[in-house]
Amino acid sequence: KAPAKAKATVEERPVEAAEPPRRQAGSLSLSLKSLKKASSSSSSKSSVSHHDSPLYVGTLVHGDDVTGCTFSSDTVVTACRDRLLRQFKIPGSSLSSAKRGHTMTAHDSFLVQRGVFDVCCVGNAVVLITRGSAGEPALQARLVGKLDAVSGVHERIFAPKSKFEPLKLVGAGSTVVAASSGPRVAVFHVANDGTLTSSAAPGASFDTSSIVNHDVAMSPDGNGRFAVATFSADVPIFSVDERAKLRKVSSCVGAKKKVKCVAWSGCGGYIAASSEDMMLRVFEVRAEAKARYEAVVSSGVPATATLDSLAWVGDRVVGASGTDIFVFDGKSLDVLDVVRGAHNASPIRLAADHHQGNSKFVVSWNSNSARLWKVGL
Repeated sequence: KAPAKAKATVEERPVEAAEPPRRQAGSLSLSLKSLKKASSSSSSKSSVSHHDSPLYVGTLVHGDDVTGCTFSSDTVVTACRDRLLRQFKIPGSSLSSAKRGHTMTAHDSFLVQRGVFDVCCVGNAVVLITRGSAGEPALQARLVGKLDAVSGVHERIFAPKSKFEPLKLVGAGSTVVAASSGPRVAVFHVANDGTLTSSAAPGASFDTSSIVNHDVAMSPDGNGRFAVATFSADVPIFSVDERAKLRKVSSCVGAKKKVKCVAWSGCGGYIAASSEDMMLRVFEVRAEAKARYEAVVSSGVPATATLDSLAWVGDRVVGASGTDIFVFDGKSLDVLDVVRGAHNASPIRLAADHHQGNSKFVVSWNSNSARLWKVGL
């Protein structure tokens, strides 16, 4: 007998007035058209190009299109269409302004024979999407510090001859989730030695009963929950139980149009979601009982535009729209910084460092560049 679906108590409430010395919401209450006009004509230092931004650390040098980035301990690991897996050393916490804005060269690189299309870090392993012997999407795991050797392989992410292509790979604790271009997700367990085990039957995956849009976010606390951006207006939260059954444990409701991207905060208590109704919302995720969670809209204000990607850095939400990057206060959603022309092409993807509790680093990338930023100086 299938377990009953948990209902979420969802309440949308206006953003409370900011307390001094926090900035007032100001321009966020303007219409999208007025906000764009106001921000483009602003001469304040909070709206600058990436070269002049105090957030900019450096550009990660690649030989081809960048397809994925992740943080592993004190490094950034990237995937590239030249079939190389690269490692870049993160600068120390005493990063001086004189050392900012430089190009960063990989200190290690490793060839992946069948290509590498996305990458994430789980525990002491780096997991990547590649191609299996039959040419279908496959997973491969390599231990941190030993990226030249393959420690685990799963030949098929989805069923044989499946039409679904993996679009994003996320992981936390010992769990990895691969979201597809259709209504399926594949969930895997990564052992300490890098061995990969599917949470479903071999070659199988789970049906989320909704079309996966292009984004998925995982709770960093390692409990196996993940939120999915779908073609609908809600954000379902799933988990895989001990019987390898996918269960929908809650849903973040409040958007009026399709949700485009989601991000889970490093503390595990909040989910940020951007939708095509030009809104950025933050949901508070609270444990009410065993394996049951409620998602409550704690704030929702018009974003500057439809955001293509989101990431949490401490108590701040970083969003990418077009070629620009925005930094929001995670509680009031005030705009704290705007970087114009962060990249010269769109869309931009983002990933934050959740492996170190107080890390302020976030990496952004598009088809032809990757850059490192430090948020909340």
